[in-house]
Amino acid sequence: MRRLFVLALLLLLCAGSCQRKEPGSPGPLEVIHQTLDAARPRTKVQIDITCEKEDPSPSELQLQQAIEKQIEHEHVGRVVDDGSGPSYVRIQVEVDEAATSIGKLRAILQAAGVLNRASVKIVKP
Repeated sequence: MRRLFVLALLLLLCAGSCQRKEPGSPGPLEVIHQTLDAARPRTKVQIDITCEKEDPSPSELQLQQAIEKQIEHEHVGRVVDDGSGPSYVRIQVEVDEAATSIGKLRAILQAAGVLNRASVKIVKP
């Protein structure tokens, strides 16, 4: 009985020390959530926007950056790559849920006025 009491006391002390944390450091539960989020596979979505000419103009490149900022500002996903090629600019985004995120991405493209010349597709890893 005494051993059980000592064991219970030790568990309580350990639990109390696990909950104490330094200011600014994540708690144990937060670390678990971050680890699970990092391990979860994410879907990549590719956005191609057709340019008006062969080479993207500076204003089209600025628009690409503005769209990227809006995607991250609205927490639709995380921009993992971007670029441009002959007659297009490209943005790749990692998203948690493709079904809901594609609709949100299309809304951002619509607000930017480029939905009619953009394509949004899921990229296989």
